[in-house]
Amino acid sequence: MFDNESYTTGNILYSSDFGDGWEHEITVKGRDAATDHFAYLSRSGHAVAEDVGSHCRCGWEELKKAYRTANPDEHQLRRRRWYERVAEAEDRRGRRAIFPTSGTRGWSTTSLSG
Repeated sequence: MFDNESYTTGNILYSSDFGDGWEHEITVKGRDAATDHFAYLSRSGHAVAEDVGSHCRCGWEELKKAYRTANPDEHQLRRRRWYERVAEAEDRRGRRAIFPTSGTRGWSTTSLSG
């Protein structure tokens, strides 16, 4: 982070865009001595489906819909297979646990704690 004491805690909004407009909110809970490397201590969520629009040819909302659908069509099954080959899910309950059944956009964020 910054050496300025005013910035030792707070939120950072990180935006990355490979055509999908990802936004990540990082909450800084404190700081430690400077180091050459970093590591997160805990997190929730799963790996993102990076560049879903280009590779999956469907977009984020369509990928979520493919998992919420009880009887997926062939296109939705292809989207699921693509996601399962490209992005890893750390939730052991399976990929259905990744995508919420509500219409919300986004997912759990990574949490640094110490």
